[in-house]
Amino acid sequence: MTRKLFGTDGVRGTANTWPMTAEIALRIGAAAGRYFRNDGSNGHRVVIGKDTRLSGYMFENALVAGLTSTGMNALLLGPVPTPAVGLLTHSMRADVGIMISASHNPHHDNGIKFFGPDGFKLSDEAEAEIEAIVAGEIEPAKLPI
Repeated sequence: MTRKLFGTDGVRGTANTWPMTAEIALRIGAAAGRYFRNDGSNGHRVVIGKDTRLSGYMFENALVAGLTSTGMNALLLGPVPTPAVGLLTHSMRADVGIMISASHNPHHDNGIKFFGPDGFKLSDEAEAEIEAIVAGEIEPAKLPI
């Protein structure tokens, strides 16, 4: 499968230009929620950090909407350095961590980087599965009201 979204370090690009749009972030959030809730149980957590780029607020909200639509509980860290997300993902026993940052790229860029439960970057295989879920239909979870 040819990768379309994920590069060497997450999904990156110019904000409001494919693939860094709110719609794609929503779908990535929902796909990640489906992937990490593969056992169907409740109580799954994601920690989300960001840098101070203005577009980070848009992507944070879109990711949370996608993740919570699948039953994930999102814990927002606010602006933090990227290594903090990996450390907190592991120490808080979260299923996944997400950092919204394009690090050294220009201010109009942004990115979405995933950390596994061990606090390290996701494997290429996990990213490929999430990308495949994004390409298909993602059904919302049946949540109690």
